[in-house]
Amino acid sequence: DRSVFVEAGQTARVEFRGTGVAHAALLGHVSEQGHAVAGAYVTLVFLGGTGETGPGGEGIDTKSLATDANGQYRFGELAPGSYTILATHPTDPSRVARAVIDLPDGGERRKDLQFSNLVLRGRVVAGRTAAPLPGVSVFLHRDDPASDPARVLEALVSLQVMSTFTDENGAFDFASMEPGSYVVVGSLEGYATRALPRVTLADAAGVQEVVVELHQGGAVLEGTVKKKSGSIPPN
Repeated sequence: DRSVFVEAGQTARVEFRGTGVAHAALLGHVSEQGHAVAGAYVTLVFLGGTGETGPGGEGIDTKSLATDANGQYRFGELAPGSYTILATHPTDPSRVARAVIDLPDGGERRKDLQFSNLVLRGRVVAGRTAAPLPGVSVFLHRDDPASDPARVLEALVSLQVMSTFTDENGAFDFASMEPGSYVVVGSLEGYATRALPRVTLADAAGVQEVVVELHQGGAVLEGTVKKKSGSIPPN
């Protein structure tokens, strides 16, 4: 800070210089089946951009609020860059609507969010025995990242991936899904990671079911062992 003293009859020129970053605002509406959802918990996550800090200021990269009685939300004083928006249902925390948006320098952007009735449900089983596998990490990526499991796991950093674990019956589900194409990835220690690409959810309420097979130790080779003479050895 700098002080400038001006005596009577004198004129001084003062120049103020800002950070050079024009802040932006993000607003929108949260709904379910065409009705406003009041009290939805909306979280904004700063993924990176031209601003030096995230939406909450120095050292803070998230900002949260609840929608008003009309389902509206508004975040102001945001640095330009990419953000993930997460809206959690007020009565069912397992239902989360999400989106990724880029904010330019200055101005306002609008992004409406909607809780859907689409559910992706599945089971993870052992490849050879079809036995259910509990405790499997299941990842779900919105857009197909070339069916590469490594890229899916890397995307966790930007919250563009949803994740859960299978229960004791090897079952899992993702609620409040948006229509589109997804990649399902199953990962468990001792098993080869498996990606199930292009799981398509239609634009309608309903349940899509999938089965993910995991094989121990990597690729599974199947065949018959024979002696050099061509005969099959006894067990």
